[in-house]
Amino acid sequence: MEERKYRDGQTVTLLPSRARRTPTDRFEIVRLMPAERGAVYQYRIRSTLDGHERIAMESELEVEIVVIPVRKRQAGRRKSA
Repeated sequence: MEERKYRDGQTVTLLPSRARRTPTDRFEIVRLMPAERGAVYQYRIRSTLDGHERIAMESELEVEIVVIPVRKRQAGRRKSA
């Protein structure tokens, strides 16, 4: 059996699907569920926006990517030693 991709407490996003209307929200993994149908891992996730909980399969999730902006130095200014 393969190793799980996500861990308890990790923040993820739920991939959009035509079959269900998915909020564009971040979710926190609150529980690792037993594998279903062979090796299909499931997770109990909670919305960070409204606290709503749902079950999601591993294939429906992706890691939330956090972008940290980098400040550019202004031209002509030198860093003093």
